[in-house]
Amino acid sequence: MPFFPVRRAQFMAVFWAFRGIGCAPLCATVHASVWHLAWYELRNGWYEASSCSTTPRSKPKAKDTAYKLGDSGQLYLYVTLAGGRHWWMNYAYGEPTKPGGRMPQNTLSLGSYPALTLSDARRKRDEAKATLADGRDPAVKRKITAKARAFADGNTFEIVARRWDTLRKPNRSTVHAEDVIESLENDIFPAIGDLPIRLILAPKLLEVLNKVEERGAIETAHRLRQRVSSIFVYGIAAGLCEADPAASLGKALKKQPRATKQPSIIDGIED
Repeated sequence: MPFFPVRRAQFMAVFWAFRGIGCAPLCATVHASVWHLAWYELRNGWYEASSCSTTPRSKPKAKDTAYKLGDSGQLYLYVTLAGGRHWWMNYAYGEPTKPGGRMPQNTLSLGSYPALTLSDARRKRDEAKATLADGRDPAVKRKITAKARAFADGNTFEIVARRWDTLRKPNRSTVHAEDVIESLENDIFPAIGDLPIRLILAPKLLEVLNKVEERGAIETAHRLRQRVSSIFVYGIAAGLCEADPAASLGKALKKQPRATKQPSIIDGIED
């Protein structure tokens, strides 16, 4: 519910109550308060606020010149000549250019509206202010975070797995080395190979391993879990992921059949 209509209804109820008992001076005061609220709403109330959300009441339109719609805490919406709407935040950071002077003024881009809502823009503004309180430049921090995320997202499970395989291959026999990479290529890479390793969670891995179980290859599923877990351990050491989601999946898989004694060529031969 918009701010002004609610307050207007409340004030008008009081207005009619005072008028009913003949209090003309109080009626005039209440009436003036209603129009003051209307002016305040037109000047500052370009957004609608409620206890659950904060969204623009009407679409900010393009004008002959670019303009700003201010919020609070140095946050504002910049509307371009073409009608583009972008959230910006002004802040001061750095050493003054002159002794006793002001710190350099900077501007931080937070995102575009409506993809970034007002409540989200305020949240980002508060995060930036917290960074400033720690003595760091929020613009620099965001660049570092973006680079780190791009690096992590570029390290898919298959890329990391092949690096792991290259490191381990010298310690394996030729046959075993081929078996390891072929098992990953057949059952793991098609399902999660193109996913960033840091985004892969246990439920997805369990789904992949369950499909291997469904064809009766229970032992293969357990071996794959061990290999995938080893890849994640390597990824953690390399700083590419933070946890090993395959570590606890052993008990979630079907139990491996007990090994049976293989018959000997002399079984059944009496001495």
